[in-house]
Amino acid sequence: MAVTAPADLVHACAWAIEQAWFINFTAGSESWDDDRLDEECEKYNEVFSLALVQPSTSLRDLVAKARLCLHDFEAQTFPFHSPEANEEPDDLAKMVITVLREVITLCA
Repeated sequence: MAVTAPADLVHACAWAIEQAWFINFTAGSESWDDDRLDEECEKYNEVFSLALVQPSTSLRDLVAKARLCLHDFEAQTFPFHSPEANEEPDDLAKMVITVLREVITLCA
C-alpha cells in the first residue's frame, strides 16, 4: 500500500519534508531505479503543488508552507552534503532564506 500525505496542509507540509529526507537518504543506499525515485518524488511534488495553490487560512498554514519552501530552497541552493562543496549563495538567496526563517520564527 502506498503511503500518501495527510490531507491537512500543516501535516502535509511536514510530511513532505520528511519524504524529502527519506528520498535523499534511502534512494542511494537501496539503489532505487528511476521508476521508484519518480514515484517517491511525485508524492513530495503533490504536496508542494498543493501548498502552492491552497491559500493559507492560519499562521500555522503559513509557517508550514514557509518550512516546506525553506527546505526546498536550501536543498536547491546547497545541493552538496559537504558545506565547502557548495557555492556561496548570492544576496537574493540569502534574503529568501533569512525572510523564510524569520516568518517561521515570528509566526510559530
